[in-house]
Amino acid sequence: MAKKQKDIENLQEQLAAEVIDTGLIEYHEKLLEIEPNDNNKFALATLYIKAREERYINAGFILLKELIHQQNSTSFDAFETNSRHYKRDCMYLMALGYYHLEDYPAARRWIEKLLEFDPGNYQAIRLLDLVDLRIKEEGAKGLMIAGGAAAVTVGALAAIGGVLMFALMKK
Repeated sequence: MAKKQKDIENLQEQLAAEVIDTGLIEYHEKLLEIEPNDNNKFALATLYIKAREERYINAGFILLKELIHQQNSTSFDAFETNSRHYKRDCMYLMALGYYHLEDYPAARRWIEKLLEFDPGNYQAIRLLDLVDLRIKEEGAKGLMIAGGAAAVTVGALAAIGGVLMFALMKK
C-alpha cells in the first residue's frame, strides 16, 4: 500500500507556474530564432502536462496530439530515430494529463492505447492501477450519494403517506 501511495504522490507532483512560464519563454525564444523542433515541442508539452492549471494541461494536449499526428510524416525529426520511444511517451503524457484533470475514463482510454502499442509498459500498468482505483473511489462516492438520495426519497414518501393516512382517518 505504501508503494501505491508513493506512486500517487509522484504522479500528482505538479510543476509550479514559474517553471512552466520559463519553459514557455524558452520555447517562444526558439520560435523567434528558428523553427522549433519536435524535441522542443515535446519538452514543452511535458512541462504543460505537469502543470497545476487546466489551461496548461490542455495546451500540452494540443502539442502532444500534433506530435502523434506528425509521426506519420517523414519530416518528423523527433520520431526518426526513437519512434517507439516518443510515441509511447506522448501516449503516456496524454493519459497522465487526463489523470491530473481527473478525467479518469479518458486517462484509461489513452493507457489502453499505450498498452496495445507497448503491452509490458510498467508506467502504463501502474497508472492504470491508479486510474482504476480512482474510478472505483468515484463509483463508491456515487453509490453513497445515490443511497442517501434514495433514503431521503423513501423518507419523504413515508411522510406523505403518513399525512394522507391522517387525512383519510379524519374523514
